[in-house]
Amino acid sequence: AVSIGMAFAADLSVKMGHLNKSDQERLLRLLHKMQLPANMNNHDVKSLVDAMKMDKKREGENLHMIFLDRIGHAIIETVSLNQLEKILK
Repeated sequence: AVSIGMAFAADLSVKMGHLNKSDQERLLRLLHKMQLPANMNNHDVKSLVDAMKMDKKREGENLHMIFLDRIGHAIIETVSLNQLEKILK
């Protein structure tokens, strides 16, 4: 589950413009090389957003999300649930 979360965070980071695609691909290659799962098959956007609404990092209609801006370095950014749902579609 941790490796799937890492891959998901990297994907969101690319979509938000924080991480470049080559770093994401490098991370995915490493997870694959270590034989760790790295994708969420058939994820349902509504289910993901519903689960995130229960997250401890939620504050009202916003989530404090952790994104990568490069391998080994994370940033925290507040994202609205509506914005997150649009990004995930």
